[in-house]
Amino acid sequence: MMPSEVVNTLQNAVLPQGANYHLTGTIRGEGRLQSEAARDIFNKMIEMTGAPGACLTDGGPVFSIIWQFINLKKVTSLPADASALRMRTASPCMSMVIRWEGDSTEASKDAKDRVTRLKDFIVQALEHTFPNGLGENDTGYGNFGA
Repeated sequence: MMPSEVVNTLQNAVLPQGANYHLTGTIRGEGRLQSEAARDIFNKMIEMTGAPGACLTDGGPVFSIIWQFINLKKVTSLPADASALRMRTASPCMSMVIRWEGDSTEASKDAKDRVTRLKDFIVQALEHTFPNGLGENDTGYGNFGA
């Protein structure tokens, strides 16, 4: 278990102030994260990091993925309007950040496209974790507008 304040610092080393970032995320699954899926996701992330494009420079792009397995037993026992937390699910969530150099419109578009394609890959790789579909959780993780 980690306090939210600690979780929020885990990416500090790869997210220096003043760089270009795009953040997204998703809720993922009622089932376990299989080691094969984790390996496939990692390999796809490495592939997308080195793919040619406007945001590829000597320094990146750099991807960061955090899987959050939050103990939501108390949170899910409360009504949806009882606090600011919109997502009342015990499923793990995942946040993704891409950092890139270059302030051009093309670099920004390329970076956002990369992280969107990686997210789509992750959703497909883990769709088995929602055997009955996303149901009420199909809006994704609220903080990321997924």
